[in-house]
Order: sequence, then C-alpha cells, then structure tokens
Amino acid sequence: MKNRKPKKTSVARENVEKSALADRFINEVLFPLSLDEGKVLARRGKLETVLIDSLADFADEQTAALGRQLSRDEFFLIREMKPETYESEPYYRLLSSLSGRVVDDVSFGFETIEPYSLFASQDKIDGGNGKDVSPLGYFSRPFSFPCIKKSGRIWMSLVPHEIETMKQPIGEAHGVVAVLGLGLGYFAFACAEKQDVTRVKVFEKDPAVIALFKESLLPLFPQKDKIEIIEKDALFYDEDGPFDFVFADLWHDVEDGLPLYQKLLEKKIQNAPVSYWIEDTMRLTLGRFLLLLNEGESEKSLRQEMPEWAEIIQKCSRFSSEERKTARKDQAAFRALLGRK
Repeated sequence: MKNRKPKKTSVARENVEKSALADRFINEVLFPLSLDEGKVLARRGKLETVLIDSLADFADEQTAALGRQLSRDEFFLIREMKPETYESEPYYRLLSSLSGRVVDDVSFGFETIEPYSLFASQDKIDGGNGKDVSPLGYFSRPFSFPCIKKSGRIWMSLVPHEIETMKQPIGEAHGVVAVLGLGLGYFAFACAEKQDVTRVKVFEKDPAVIALFKESLLPLFPQKDKIEIIEKDALFYDEDGPFDFVFADLWHDVEDGLPLYQKLLEKKIQNAPVSYWIEDTMRLTLGRFLLLLNEGESEKSLRQEMPEWAEIIQKCSRFSSEERKTARKDQAAFRALLGRK
C-alpha cells in the first residue's frame, strides 16, 4: 500500500488557527503588559510596528516571535488613540469628579491604562477566509477610566472599546428604549440625552449594582427623569414592552456572551429592532467553528475544544454547509440560524 501524502492544511484553517492565537495573545500577553519604556520605543521608529516588536524585551522569545508573525500577517490593526477624545465625553466629565463609592461587595472607582499599553479598540473585522482582524489602540499618556468592581474584580468599565462599540446603537436608539444590563449606565445616559428618545427602561437583576447606580450615578444625569431601572432578569424584558428599540449588553466578552445571545435570539421577539453588543465579534468568533465544520472538522472535537459552547456547536453542526458559509458573512443569516430551536 502506497504511503499517502499528509493532507495539506487549507488557507482557511490556517487563518482560523491564527485568529484564535491572536485572541490568546491579546488576552494573555498584551493586556497585563505595561510598556513604561514607551518614550524609548518612540525614538526607535514607527510605534505601530515597534510596539509588537518590542515584546521580545518583555516576554519570552517564542511569544514575541508569535506576536511579530501575527502582526506581519495583519491580524492586528494598531493605531494611536487620543485620550482627549474620551475625556471630552459628557458622561466621562460627569463622573470624573466622583470619588470611590461602595455598596455591599460592589464598588465604583477609577483604574488606569498605562502609556503604550495595547488594548482592544473596536469589534473584530472580517479579513475573509477565516481571518479575523483585531483593532488595537494605545495612548501616549496615562488614561483613567471609571469602573465598577465586584468582590475586588473589575466587573464593568468605560474604556474606549465600550464607547466605540456603542456609537452605532446609540445613534439608532429612538422612542421607548429597552436596555438589557445596566453596567455603568453609559448607554442609558447617552440615549436619555437624545431628543428622539422619550423613555429608557433598564433591566438589571443585581440589586447592589442598582443601589450603587441610583445612589451615586443617576442623580448626576441631566435627563434622569427619562430613565427607569427595573430589577429583573433581562431575558424577560419583553414583558414590560412594547419598545421602539432594544440594546442588549448582558455579557463581558464573547465567551460568556454567545450563550446569552443565543437565548435572546431564540425568544424571537419581533416587536422592535434589537442591537446586540459586540455582535460582529461573536459572529466572527463562532464563524471559525462554522468554517471548520465545513472543512471537515468533527463536531465532537470542536465541542471538546470549547465546552462552554457545546450546545451551540452541536446546533451549528445541523446546519447545511451553505447555511454555515452564509451565516459567517451575513448578520441576518447568523441571527436566523442561531435563533432556531
């Protein structure tokens, strides 16, 4: 029997693997990294490329080499951002004078993004054929951002990524708006400031978060009378409708967000347009698994790789190859497939 040549890895599979590596690189390497030597780096040349190259000085060579390769392959899109852009936000200025507040195990305060530290700045961008591009930003001076901590851990924060990814739904909000998840109240604040928004109903089930918000933040809002806080599971927000616009932000990231996103889609509430926070990033991330299923990867191996999404991956395996291909590229098709029961 002749020896078979090993199966050649497709470009799509390579891109999917690199996209996953880029996620790990960002989460495990970049965010904890504080590049205080930023001024030195600035003298070396163009910061956008030097920041990744400089990881060799702070991480092991293998990790640094991975970062450089991913950067060369354009899985990162790096640009300098201006702190003034976010410090001039009305909501940011409103909170800047507040000192620490505590209710039970929930506290409000400020943390700092150090100069030349990279951070996620936008939703992921589809680079085609399994390639997900991660926009990253950095500041050239310290930037303080408001946050809420729960049991000492940052639970909610207002960083550039939050502001940038909420611009579009804030622009679309009108009439009576449902906000699923309170957070720091930024979305509710921005909607209430709009003349074409008449009422903002915020659904939040954590009483300590609600208490802190009502005692310390809401009194500062110029349009606070437009805002109503409803203590209940946001998955049942439709019981308090009807609404003209809905914004869902019940998750911290893609990993915990996708199961909640699927539950909301399965409810099939059609009485108002719904915007889901970081939906593009969730679609592209799950889209890797859709692509791998089309490449012949077994459902079982993918469920073992991501046990938190086992139910979703099992559902995706029942879609046709063409449906999976379309869902990765098209938001409406993605919603329709995940909304099936």
